[in-house]
Amino acid sequence: MKFIYIITILAALVFNQLFAKIKYLTDQEIRELSKSSKILSNTYTRIIEGIDEGDTYFLDLQYKGKSINCYVDKKTGTIYKGSRYDKSGVKSVFIKSPKRVENLKKALTNGISFSYGEGEDLYIFTDPECPYCRKFDKLSQGLLSRYKIHIILYPLRFHKKAPAMTAWVLDAKTDKERYERLEKLMIHDSKEYLEYKGKIYTPESNKILNRGRQAVRLMQVRGTPTIFDKNFNKINWGTLLKNERKLSAKKDTKNSNK
Repeated sequence: MKFIYIITILAALVFNQLFAKIKYLTDQEIRELSKSSKILSNTYTRIIEGIDEGDTYFLDLQYKGKSINCYVDKKTGTIYKGSRYDKSGVKSVFIKSPKRVENLKKALTNGISFSYGEGEDLYIFTDPECPYCRKFDKLSQGLLSRYKIHIILYPLRFHKKAPAMTAWVLDAKTDKERYERLEKLMIHDSKEYLEYKGKIYTPESNKILNRGRQAVRLMQVRGTPTIFDKNFNKINWGTLLKNERKLSAKKDTKNSNK
């Protein structure tokens, strides 16, 4: 009986851990916490989101325009800066409270320049002139067929050709044509964009890019290519391609054994 009792207790603890609700800080709690220490009350510091974890708070901060994760010891007020990873090793780029997820969904949906494919959502922030984006596009050929890919064009300021390239892509009338133009740039090094050199964006293109910049800000994108999955987890593009190659190889093996 004692053995069964212990097993029951352990099962209850596991159940509670698996299904316990995350306690997100309210706006009022964030305001109070912001006044609790010299660092958190700093003019350049803003608490975006927070989680009450019993003895500590886990916070998502903006400090001088940079995103920072940190822990606050409730008893001492000591702040520990660091990153947070889930059990599978996925790094938390930001805390995903229900309210924030809703805002992210809205920002990402509005920020999409165009989409193509069918399947699981994959969000890619890309710059047509970025050499790493071009490398990713070339290496990903034939590997992302199980995704619906949403492209958010994000021409970086220091890429001088990017505005003309972006304008040429966005000037296409359909998603299919925009996808084809981007592929011409990324895969085939097309020079068709040169006719747009020196031209300003159309009002429609400006709207798309401005909405994209809002998504960039909320998703804390710092460069290109930056990729997020359907749950807004940031994905390393090298790891993504490696995993997709493994899945493709398994599929080929399975088909050959039939």
